[in-house]
Amino acid sequence: GAPRGGLARTGATTQGLPVAVAMGVIGVAGLWARRRNRYQSENK
Repeated sequence: GAPRGGLARTGATTQGLPVAVAMGVIGVAGLWARRRNRYQSENK
């Protein structure tokens, strides 16, 4: 069971890393856009 578990974990990490990076980028981009929109609306 150990080799299979390790292999599954490696596969999950290999597939999950780009997803985690993409989610992080999307989250930061959304936060930045929201803050920028609020900043622009306050200065109008």
